[in-house]
Amino acid sequence: MTLSDKRSSIKISYAKLVEQLGLPNVKDDPFKVDASWGIEHISDGRKLFVWNYKNGPAYTGEGSIEDVEDWSYDGDIELMVELFGNVFAR
Repeated sequence: MTLSDKRSSIKISYAKLVEQLGLPNVKDDPFKVDASWGIEHISDGRKLFVWNYKNGPAYTGEGSIEDVEDWSYDGDIELMVELFGNVFAR
């Protein structure tokens, strides 16, 4: 699985992501992606990846990462729900 394998999208603020996941911890395409997280659950190894794509200042040249509310994700759906509840956009 790579970060380009988008499973779906969520609508959530950057601030809420940082609150739940900490600061972004994955280096990604600096021209298309502003923030990326890779998470592995310590006890069972479930993985989750969250990133924005072509909708933030790295790509548009406008606004700030704090303005981004549409995020891509892939990985364990149950872990996503545990962390964020039912915030799925589609």
